[in-house]
Amino acid sequence: MDKQIRSRLSLLNPVHFLALGFGSGLAAKMPGTFGTLAALPLVVLLSHFC
Repeated sequence: MDKQIRSRLSLLNPVHFLALGFGSGLAAKMPGTFGTLAALPLVVLLSHFC
């Protein structure tokens, strides 16, 4: 991710925090993989309620 874009993001902002997969999207290597790993528990949790 570009340094300029990264400097504008704040994990204290709830929208940024959720959009970045609880911060996993900021990983230097394999951010998509870490984002998927962060999403799996949410999918399992939500599948029990729907």
